[in-house]
Amino acid sequence: MGHWELWEDPDGSTTFFRSDNAKSRRMVEAAGAVLIWETDATGGNAAMQALHDHLGLEPYQPMLRKDGTPYPEDEDDSLLPPR
Repeated sequence: MGHWELWEDPDGSTTFFRSDNAKSRRMVEAAGAVLIWETDATGGNAAMQALHDHLGLEPYQPMLRKDGTPYPEDEDDSLLPPR
């Protein structure tokens, strides 16, 4: 399971990423962004659905493989290569 964070820049734009993404964290902090929301999710697809729910958006539509199934690494963060 991964921990995901939503950051907001002073101009109102947002960035959403896994909390262990050091490069993204450095970039948003340098831009003066503030952490506005967090969630835990098993993978990128679940995290994006939680974000859509939080923001009141339509259901998230994940990228699918040619056979119509989700990419396994988008469903389960443990399948991602080590950082």
